[in-house]
Amino acid sequence: MPPKPPRPDLTQLSDTDKDRLIDALFARLDAVEAKLGMNSEGNGAG
Repeated sequence: MPPKPPRPDLTQLSDTDKDRLIDALFARLDAVEAKLGMNSEGNGAG
């Protein structure tokens, strides 16, 4: 497994960059939840 890139310094990001980061993180969360057969509430139903 390749090493993870360093995390960005959030204090240096613009509001637009923060919005993009949040959108990307939610997309990754959705993908992981779908792989695990979960929904956003985390109870496995849905």
